[in-house]
Amino acid sequence: MDYKILSYLLFYPDEEYLASLSELEAEVKDSSLQLDVSAFVKQITAIDKYEAMSNYVAYFDNNPSLSLYLFDHIIGDSKERGQALVDLKALYAENNFEVNSQYLPDFIPLFLEFLSVVDEEAAKLLLIETYEVMNTLYLRHKKVDSIYSFIFKHLIQKMGKEVKEIEVKVLDSKEIDELWQEQEVIFANNVKN
Repeated sequence: MDYKILSYLLFYPDEEYLASLSELEAEVKDSSLQLDVSAFVKQITAIDKYEAMSNYVAYFDNNPSLSLYLFDHIIGDSKERGQALVDLKALYAENNFEVNSQYLPDFIPLFLEFLSVVDEEAAKLLLIETYEVMNTLYLRHKKVDSIYSFIFKHLIQKMGKEVKEIEVKVLDSKEIDELWQEQEVIFANNVKN
């Protein structure tokens, strides 16, 4: 059940999401997540819904160093990414996990949903493969004082591992602007009239 809860917490905080948090909080009463989920719910509901939405976009959508896509941190935009996505989708299919989603297979909340439907030992082994990514994401979110950092810490604990303190970098707004700046398009052949 923990995978499903952690997955849900990483989705976009729209009105339906925010309205469901008290119900979710009641579900984790007997879980090791109880204190952290309660603190998370208290923090995210204490701010305006638009601020919650804006914070989510700033963390996960606008900052590549905090991305919720596994392969962004492992492969990046290299040509190997396409095959890795195909392989991950095939793993889902082999385990009768149907992906009818707007997200790519490496979207961490989707991956966690998948882990919630497979055997516990298999889920742990698959999660362990993501240790470096989860460790880095935990440290980066902690560095920017993100309310989402505890989620990655819980995932590390579910692996039976500990946080490895390493130096991490989180892109600042200037670096993000430079990254997203459009490159000038230059055509190889000039067309003449």
